[in-house]
Amino acid sequence: MEIITLKNFTKSVSALQLKKSDKLIVRDVDELEPNSFVAYIDIDDESYDVSIKFSDKNEVIETSCECDLKSTLCIHKVAFLNYLSKKASKTNNITRKKKVSKFEEIISNIEISTLKNWVAELLSKNKDLELLFVNQFSNDKKEFTKEEVKTLINNSIKSIIKSKKTIETSELKKIIDLLDVTLKSAIIFCEDNILNKDCFDLLLFIFDELNNFHNKYFLTSVKVERFIEKISNQIHAKIYLIKDNEVWKKINNMFFETIFYDSNIVLTHAKFDLMISLYKNTSDNIDRQAYFANKLEEFYLSILDKKKTPSLLISNFALDVFLENNLFESNFKYFPSYRYENDFNLKLIDGLLNINKINEAETIAIYQIKYNNYAEFNFDYWKRLKIIYTIQKNITKLVQVLVNTVFIDLDFEGLMIIKSNTEKDYYNKFRSNLQGKLKRNFEKFKDAPKFYFQILNSEKTYSKMIENISPYINYDLIFEYREEMYLTNKLAFLVKLTDVESKWYTSKTINLEYREKLIDWILERYEAIILETFLKGKTRYGNSIFYEEFVKKIQSK
Repeated sequence: MEIITLKNFTKSVSALQLKKSDKLIVRDVDELEPNSFVAYIDIDDESYDVSIKFSDKNEVIETSCECDLKSTLCIHKVAFLNYLSKKASKTNNITRKKKVSKFEEIISNIEISTLKNWVAELLSKNKDLELLFVNQFSNDKKEFTKEEVKTLINNSIKSIIKSKKTIETSELKKIIDLLDVTLKSAIIFCEDNILNKDCFDLLLFIFDELNNFHNKYFLTSVKVERFIEKISNQIHAKIYLIKDNEVWKKINNMFFETIFYDSNIVLTHAKFDLMISLYKNTSDNIDRQAYFANKLEEFYLSILDKKKTPSLLISNFALDVFLENNLFESNFKYFPSYRYENDFNLKLIDGLLNINKINEAETIAIYQIKYNNYAEFNFDYWKRLKIIYTIQKNITKLVQVLVNTVFIDLDFEGLMIIKSNTEKDYYNKFRSNLQGKLKRNFEKFKDAPKFYFQILNSEKTYSKMIENISPYINYDLIFEYREEMYLTNKLAFLVKLTDVESKWYTSKTINLEYREKLIDWILERYEAIILETFLKGKTRYGNSIFYEEFVKKIQSK
C-alpha cells in the first residue's frame, strides 16, 4: 500500500470527497511541535478536532479525528490535508529541519553546573515543564491522596492556560498530554492496589475531577472523555489478567459496593462505564459472567425493595445482562417501560415475546403508541402488535394495526387481510386513499410502484397499469406484468413504454438488462402490423431512449 503524503493523498480519496472537503472550514490551526498539526474542522453545525503528524519527508505517520470513522481518511482529515497541502505549496515545505549537529556540539561542551542552572531557570518560568520534570525524576512517590491528585490536575491545567477562562484546541491537547504524564504514577498506584477501597475511591475521584474540568470549561472536544476511557481500559486490562477467581470476585464486589450501593457516589457515565466494561470483560468466562449477573440481580431487586424506580441507565444495563444470562423470565415484571425511550421499550417487548408474555408485551406497545407525540415512532410498536395479534388470531385488532402500517411496510398480504375483514365500501375508500399515497410517493419510496402494481394485478385492472407506466416505473417491474398488459391493449402498452426513459428526464437508475429483455420479448411476441403502427409514431415519442434502442435492435437484425 502506497504511503500517504501531502503530495499524493488525493490518490487515496475520490474526486467527490475531495470536492466536498474543499467546502469545509478549517480553523484554529496550530503546529504543536515540528510536523504535528491540529485544527478544528467545521461542517454544518458540527465541529471535529483533527490532528495529523508527518515525518520529515511529509509522510503521514499518525492521524486522529473525533468523528470515529474507521477509514484511514475521513472527510475531515481530507479537508485538513487539503488545507496543509495548499499551505505547503506556498512555503514549499512544512517541515522544520533540526540542527542536530549544532545542538550536539553545544551539549557536549557545556559545563554540568551551567546546564543545571539553565534548566532550573527554565523550569521556574515554565510550570508545565516543571511538572514533567518532577514526574520524570521523582521516583520516591509511592502513595497518593485525593488532595495531591487534585493539585496535580489543577497545576497541569493552570500551567498551560494560566488564568484564562477558555481553552483552545492546541491547549487542550497539551493539557491532556501533561495529565497523561503527571497522573501516570497515581494511576499505577491505583492499579497496583485495586483491591484497596481507598485506592479505588481515589480512582473514582480522578474521574470526577477530570469530569469537572470538562464541564467547567464547557469543552466540546471528547479528549477528556477519551482520556478517562484510556485510564478505565488500563484498569480493566489489569483486572482481566487476574487468574484467581476469588480475587476477581472481591474486585467485582468492591465495584458494586462503591459504584452502585454507595449512596454518596454520584453515578456519572464514567463510573457507570467502569461497570459495563467489567461485565464485557467476562464474555469469555462463563462463571465470572454469571457471578456478575447475579450480583446485578441482587442490586436491581434491592432498588425495588426500597420502593424506588430504577433509572433508565440502570434498567437498560440490567435488561441487557438479564437477557444474556437467562434471568429475564424470573424478573420481567420488575422492568417498567419508559415514555419516549423507544429503543429500551422495544427491547423489553421483544424479551417478553420471547418468553411468551404476550399480554404484557401488548400492554406496553399500546401505552407507548398512545403517548407518542410523533406517529413515525409508532411503527415499530405496530410491528410488534402485528406479531401479537397474529399469534392470538385476533383479526379485529390485527386489521386495526394493518390499517396504520400497510402504507409504511407496503405489506400486500396485510392489505388482503383488510379487504377480507372489512366492509366493501370501507375497503374501497381505504384502497383508493392508499393508491393515491403510493402514486405520490413513487419517487420517494422505490417499492411503492411495485406495491401499486400488486394491487392493480390483484384486481386485474391492467388498463390502469398501462396508464401508470411512467419514469418512476422501472423495466423489471414492467417485465413482470408484460403478458397481462399485452393481452389488455397491445398498442397502448407499447406506446406507454416510451414514457419510461426520456432523453431529457429520468428519475432513477435504469435496469438496462430488463430493457433488453423487454425489447427482445416484444419483437418475438408482437405482430408486425402493431410494430409498424408503433414505429410510425416517431414524432410523438422521438425523445424516448426506449424508442431509439428499440429501433436500433430492429435495424441490427
